Amino acid sequence: MKLQNRIQQLFKRHKNIWKYLIIVVGLLALMLVFKNVVILSLLLILTAVVAFLVGYWRVSGYGIELSTFVTVLTGYGLGASYGIAMGIFSMLLHMVLSRNIGLYMVWVIPTYGLIGLLSGVFSGIPIAQVGIILTIAAHIFFLFCTVFFFLGNIGKYLVYVMTNIIFNVILFSKVAPLLLSLIG
Repeated sequence: MKLQNRIQQLFKRHKNIWKYLIIVVGLLALMLVFKNVVILSLLLILTAVVAFLVGYWRVSGYGIELSTFVTVLTGYGLGASYGIAMGIFSMLLHMVLSRNIGLYMVWVIPTYGLIGLLSGVFSGIPIAQVGIILTIAAHIFFLFCTVFFFLGNIGKYLVYVMTNIIFNVILFSKVAPLLLSLIG
């Protein structure tokens, strides 16, 4: 009986600490079971924060976005269907939060779905290569669309392309292998 009384007193004295401890242990257990969901949620939150800051600081002309990275990582690590969904959702989120909305959404958003699909299909190739190739391929397609629809904006778009390719090369070569080991 003495041990039971001591345990009850311990819980009464430190009941707030115990509540927090139970919450933390529960969250850790959920993270272990649903680690992919947690990681993808964190990546989407980071994508949203970056997009908001790009819009807030009005630097959308420089290729700072995480949608390409998150889309390829998702498709490669979890499969094509997840990649398609992540590509469409993350780019739509990026465009809305960065206040970068226009006619080009008609071809950009579906292309990000395709990037998610292809990253799942080519998951046997190292992720850095897949990510860099898909980034460059998308920009080649976007460049043709820009020339066709917005010829006057080609100079601004080329700045975006160059900075975005450099940004994604760094992410895919340095960060992607680490995050992929957490997802897979």
